[in-house]
Amino acid sequence: MLRVPDGTRLAWDSSGEGPVVLLVHGIGSSRRKWDPHVAPLAAAGYRVVRVDLRGFGDSETPPGKYAMDDFVNDVVAFVDGVGLESFHLVGHSLGGMIAQRFVIGRPNRVLSLSLVSTTSHNGRRASALARLMVTLAENGFDAVLADPRLREEAEAIVREAFPQGMPLSMLRRGMEAPNLARANAWRACIGFSVKDRLGDVRCPTLVAHGTADMLIPFRAGELVAGAIPGAKWLVEEGAGHSLPQERAESFTRALIDFLR
Repeated sequence: MLRVPDGTRLAWDSSGEGPVVLLVHGIGSSRRKWDPHVAPLAAAGYRVVRVDLRGFGDSETPPGKYAMDDFVNDVVAFVDGVGLESFHLVGHSLGGMIAQRFVIGRPNRVLSLSLVSTTSHNGRRASALARLMVTLAENGFDAVLADPRLREEAEAIVREAFPQGMPLSMLRRGMEAPNLARANAWRACIGFSVKDRLGDVRCPTLVAHGTADMLIPFRAGELVAGAIPGAKWLVEEGAGHSLPQERAESFTRALIDFLR
């Protein structure tokens, strides 16, 4: 465990020897989600470092509300505390948003950047969805559906955020009961935007996205890849939002090829 400045303790682990690959997970996940990739990366000659974001996995959940700056500052404190001067940075979903903020603010620390199933901009519709997810996480999915006013608002937001159609029930998983950590993680996504800064990214970059991602549209990944100079664009046909798990073998192979 490593303690960050506000006293929160973050869980982490390390495997292998060599250049460091830092893996950052998304909402409702933990460092364990990277399990399929650790051994192959270590065997390829890398030191694989994984950290649980505050509120997830084995890390502590501090009280109160926190936002994107808190997550980014945690990663800064973590890499400084562990002594990681420079590293390859890999982020999935929320982890990808954090990674973008990190590399823009500290370009000399990042040897390469890999962004998976993520976005560089949460506009009106995406931010409305994030606000809905905060409400679901703070109250619990079933409690929101039991309230006619909240249910009507929730259904309207889903129709706007997913014009192609998606049942509200698909958002229930992990939201059955109130969950402070998820509420804060979704709160961090409201208004997130670095799209106007991606042209400043100069390290080698891999952007991967699944064509069947229901949470962050495939188009968002295309826009990220197009905005970063020289980015390599990896398309996983038919893969959903959990691309690193759904396509573990092909993604690991592509990641190692990219790192080399």
